[in-house]
Amino acid sequence: MPRRKGFTLIELLVVIAIIALLMAILMPALRSARERTRRITCRSNLRQWSFAMEVYAADNDYRMPATYGLDVGGPEGGRYPGEIWFNAMAERAYKGTRVATDISYESFGPYLPGFDRNMNVIDDVWKCPANRSRSYDDVAKRRAQRGYFRMHYSYFGRVDLWKPGIATHPEDIPRKFGSSKTIMFADILYNWMRLMVYNHGKFGYSFEDDLYAEKLENMNKGGRGEDGLPSITGINKVYGDGHAEWKKRGEFDLQQLGDPSLETTQHYIKGHNARVGTFY
Repeated sequence: MPRRKGFTLIELLVVIAIIALLMAILMPALRSARERTRRITCRSNLRQWSFAMEVYAADNDYRMPATYGLDVGGPEGGRYPGEIWFNAMAERAYKGTRVATDISYESFGPYLPGFDRNMNVIDDVWKCPANRSRSYDDVAKRRAQRGYFRMHYSYFGRVDLWKPGIATHPEDIPRKFGSSKTIMFADILYNWMRLMVYNHGKFGYSFEDDLYAEKLENMNKGGRGEDGLPSITGINKVYGDGHAEWKKRGEFDLQQLGDPSLETTQHYIKGHNARVGTFY
C-alpha cells in the first residue's frame, strides 16, 4: 500500500520560522494600531469633558471652576491640573475658607456622563484607555483618606484666580469658557520630583498611585527611557472652543521636560515647588 508522506523536521522548522518572522513584522504594527485607537478614544473623552464644561459654564454665567489648588495664597502655593476635589467641603476644610472655587466631583460631575453621586462608580469617560492603573479603584477610600483625586486628565481654568508666577504662559489658560486659543483639558503630563506621570508613552503609560503604594506602575526608570528622557509619545489637548490637537513628543524640550524649572520656556504649571508641576 502507498505510504502517506508527512512533513519533515526541516520543513516544520521552516514553517515555524516563517510564522515567527511574520509575527515579528506584524506585532509592532498591531501595537501601533491599538495605541492609535486608544489615543483617538482618549481625545473623544476629552471632547466630552469640554462639552460638559460648556454646559456647566452656561449654567454659571459662562464662568468655569478654577484648577485644583493647594495653599494658593501661601509662599509655596501651586495649582495641580491633574487633581480634583471630591466636594466643596473638602476644599473649604483644607484651605480654611468659606468659598469654594475649584473643580470638584460635586460641582462638575453631574455634567459629565458616568458620575455616581455616591462616588463609588466612575465611568470610562473619566479614564484614559491607555492608562490601566488602579487609580479609579475604590473611589470611596480615596475620598475618605485625602479629599481629592488624581485624574488621568488635566483641567486648566480661571487663571484670574491663580497666584502670579504659577504658570509660565498664563495667557494660554482661560478665564472664561469659549476661547479657541486657550487650552481647557489635556492628557496628564506631570513631573513629581523627576518621576514622570503620563498616559501615552513608548513603553505604555506611567502613573503614580501612592494610595495603593504602587508608585509608578510602568517602571521604565520613573517614566523614562534608557536615555534618561521622559518616554512620552505625546498628549491630546482640547481648547476652549472644543477643537483638539495632538502634541507630539518632538514638540517638547525633552531635556527640560525631565528637569523643569520656572525659567524654562516650556508650558509649565508650578506645584509646590519648581520640581513639581504639569506640562501642556
